[in-house]
Amino acid sequence: MGRRGDHDGVTAEEIQHTLELQSGDIEVAEALLALRHLVGVIALETGETPRTLLDDEFTKAPSDEFWRATIGATL
Repeated sequence: MGRRGDHDGVTAEEIQHTLELQSGDIEVAEALLALRHLVGVIALETGETPRTLLDDEFTKAPSDEFWRATIGATL
């Protein structure tokens, strides 16, 4: 595992693009586990609870209808 700061220059767009290129190669359970760990690290750094961080993020996220339309358009 890399040291903290090894990937400081990686953007969310670059991560999303990489995941799209490897479509089908990513296990859903593994991706969700990685997400939970990442949220845990952020919680430790901010002092917030993981649930508070995720609840706040969900209020900023587009609606389910948006995602359904976006996913449907790319299939």
